[in-house]
Amino acid sequence: MYRYLIKWIYSGYMNKVFIYYAVIILILLGCSTPSVLVTREQQQGDYYNNQNNYEQAIIHYKKSLEASARLGMYRNPLMESQLCRKIAHAHEALGNFKEALIYINNAMEIDSSNNHQLQLIEDYRESGKSYIMMGEIKKGISQLNRCLDMSEGMETSSLKTFPKKIVADNRMVLAKACLTLGMYSQSLENSQIAMTLYKDIDSREGQIEANLFLGSIYTDMGDLHHAENLLNYSVRLAEESLLHTSRQHQVLGEAFEYRGEYETALKHKLTALEEAKKANILPQILWATVGVGDAYKKIGDTERATEYYKKALELRETQDIQSQSIEASLDMRLDNFLAAKSYFTAAGAFIGSGLAFLRLAEAKAMEHDIDSALICNKEAEYYFQQAHIKEGIANAALRMSHLLVDLNKLKDADAGLSRVLKLTANPELLWQVWYHKGRIHEKKGQTDSAIVSYKKAIETIESIREKFTIEEFKSIYLDNKIDVYDRLIQLLIKQNREREAFYYSERARARAFLDMLANKKPDIHEGADKDYIEKEQLLSFKMQQLKKQIQKSLFDFYGDATMRTLQSSLNEELERTREEYNEVILQLKLMNSSYPSLISIEPAPLEKIQSSLDESTALLEYWVGKEGTFLWIVTKKKVSIFSINLTSGQMIDIIRKCREVIASQKDKENESLTRLYEAIIQPAESVLNDFTSIGIIPHGPLHFLPFQALKDKEGKFLIEKKQMFYAPSSNVYLQCKEKTPAMGENFLGMALGDIMIGSFFGLPGTSREVDAISAFYPEKTIKKKENITEDFFKQEAENFNIIHLATHGHFNKEQPLFSYLLMHPTESNDGQLTVHEVFGLDLKARLVVLSACQTGLGDISRGDELVGLSRAFIYAGTPSIIVSLWSLADEPAAQLMIQFHKHLKTMAAAEALALAQREMIKKYKYPYYWAPFVLVGQ
Repeated sequence: MYRYLIKWIYSGYMNKVFIYYAVIILILLGCSTPSVLVTREQQQGDYYNNQNNYEQAIIHYKKSLEASARLGMYRNPLMESQLCRKIAHAHEALGNFKEALIYINNAMEIDSSNNHQLQLIEDYRESGKSYIMMGEIKKGISQLNRCLDMSEGMETSSLKTFPKKIVADNRMVLAKACLTLGMYSQSLENSQIAMTLYKDIDSREGQIEANLFLGSIYTDMGDLHHAENLLNYSVRLAEESLLHTSRQHQVLGEAFEYRGEYETALKHKLTALEEAKKANILPQILWATVGVGDAYKKIGDTERATEYYKKALELRETQDIQSQSIEASLDMRLDNFLAAKSYFTAAGAFIGSGLAFLRLAEAKAMEHDIDSALICNKEAEYYFQQAHIKEGIANAALRMSHLLVDLNKLKDADAGLSRVLKLTANPELLWQVWYHKGRIHEKKGQTDSAIVSYKKAIETIESIREKFTIEEFKSIYLDNKIDVYDRLIQLLIKQNREREAFYYSERARARAFLDMLANKKPDIHEGADKDYIEKEQLLSFKMQQLKKQIQKSLFDFYGDATMRTLQSSLNEELERTREEYNEVILQLKLMNSSYPSLISIEPAPLEKIQSSLDESTALLEYWVGKEGTFLWIVTKKKVSIFSINLTSGQMIDIIRKCREVIASQKDKENESLTRLYEAIIQPAESVLNDFTSIGIIPHGPLHFLPFQALKDKEGKFLIEKKQMFYAPSSNVYLQCKEKTPAMGENFLGMALGDIMIGSFFGLPGTSREVDAISAFYPEKTIKKKENITEDFFKQEAENFNIIHLATHGHFNKEQPLFSYLLMHPTESNDGQLTVHEVFGLDLKARLVVLSACQTGLGDISRGDELVGLSRAFIYAGTPSIIVSLWSLADEPAAQLMIQFHKHLKTMAAAEALALAQREMIKKYKYPYYWAPFVLVGQ
């Protein structure tokens, strides 16, 4: 029609009147009538709603409402109330519950005026749901009760499907409200009625919701088998219906947390977050973010947990999600316990109140306000009892018993712990029960019973630990449980059971690293989602670019203030990117199909460690405990034990002062080094006299002590009397000793030379160092200055038997996995060979020497896991590595290293290093110049 009208207008056959009317027709044809607009805009709104684009859906629904208002007597009130509810649902998805209530009230007004009874019931239900989401639970329940009164009898009537669905939906929302208040019996009753109705009308969506919710109830009630069946069925129905499964995975995560399977729980909660983001429902995204934080907290990673809680808080604030219950839940997790307690108690929420009082009790106990802690624990137990939550009651009783043990009210404490055993099978609570029972027995002087209880606690701890497959989690989980091992070791030694004590010492140290060494190295990309692999590559590239910009900014002139601002901004962005990169690496590990096959290694028996030693070697294994320090001397034929009267706190202080005086290069260092020698070496001198080589197995702060610099009362350094090596544990030493590296003397030497990279000055002595060392090796490759690149090292290092790297090392205390060796940057690499990257190498070298600053430093966990370059190179394949405990000028370092390699031609590494250091003592008065280098491994 358009084509013909236009043709006629321009053909000249039509007079002016006809042209006028033709133009009017064209204009009218280009406009839509209100009724057309109503339908079109509603369809557009539905489209965007289905795409989870709720902002656009609201815009089009509102346009549809506006067009409907222009229809006059042809308006459709039923459709308008439905549009209002659709707008309300979209606002709920965005967390705008107040806006949602406005449109629900509009719908209510329309339906009330037009006597739409079924729709009015739906309005009251939606109103109640919004109030509950806002945290105004009592108002919400009032609205829900009203809609139930209006729908009374519908579930048993012979009415059609639609009214029955309304009743089922009402029951479902009321069940959720009751659960929020801790009214479990009412919640269970309403959700079961809803389930029956959904089955009657064959509502798949209803059954998905009911199975999910019943699974949640049974999880909280501790019936995990029943809960998992319901939740998995809900997941299956939802996936078949192409619906997202965020809430199902959230609750499954909680079920696995109750079982102590924290890694599996984290997987479910990360899936919940991913699903919530796909659905773009902001309240669900927020709750899923909190859930991931909770999962990390259960593992013991409080830093990551806090990051997720802060992300949730930022989301709530930036998106203006209007919910008091969400705000209170975040307050509780971010230590604003009083605010959380005030809200939950006022709302009549039993579970929330119980949890808030538990957290408040913890805070009061840490402040040593025991009376207030006891009161808060009693309040917590009261609220959990009102909700009939056994797990909550058990938690409160456990905390109360802990306090009573501290107060020496042992009978009451023991009764409380026995009560916990009857209430729960949660392994996380059980190990604490046995630990505190051990404390009670110990206070009563019942040593045998205390040992039995501590052993049960450790068995439970390790049953949880062995379910982890990722090394970081294994390490982190043990961090706050070392006191259990400490108490057991102390008691076993008192009973002269030193071999058994040694076994538990080994079980408590470097276990994650031992597992890594004993298992085949997994490929983290195996079975991974392509999106995550791509994300890892993009983040890796971004880190490289940021580091290059930081290096460039050091030489560009912007004016002091401008340059500092730029560098600060770049460093902050780099830190954020590293954190994001770590998170992606973790996700790749969680997805990896080969990780679940990794097994936890049981420490070798002491007899096997003894048989691995030769007649001239003794291992010195230390345990630094809260009440004192112990030293085992392990030789091929004998095990001896010595008590050292230094607590962990005293040891930390002494070692700190010792390192300070070494760095000061003053004569007063002699006194400090001699005092420490007398404390930790002299008690065992009579045994050590028969051995030329000693292996140091340090513990806790002793990892940072240069034992070779300790001085006896005659003025002799320990290195002058013994050759030495170090290992994180006797079992790690055993693993290194059993490695059979390729034979040969193909040497790789890499030196920074006199070039400056970023803020790192050149090391001119390193070129002379590597040139001199290379003279000892006929088969050699030398790289210096611009040729010392990551590209070459990553590609070629596996072809060498002995590797010597003379360059700067940087220890990153905040992010130890990003500690690095400095190399020359290229287009493809940033010149920072990080711990992360070394872990991924496959080395054949029998020895790696890091002649660099602070390459031996690392971050020590309470589980004695050392995260640094030494551990990374051992994991990469080398059984022996020489590293430095502090920064050293390149000239004395070069002299020592040249002597070391000279001796290495005719003797083992430990003996060669000892001879080189003895020669340096003749030249340099202070240990600062020769003592930082230590041999780790074989």
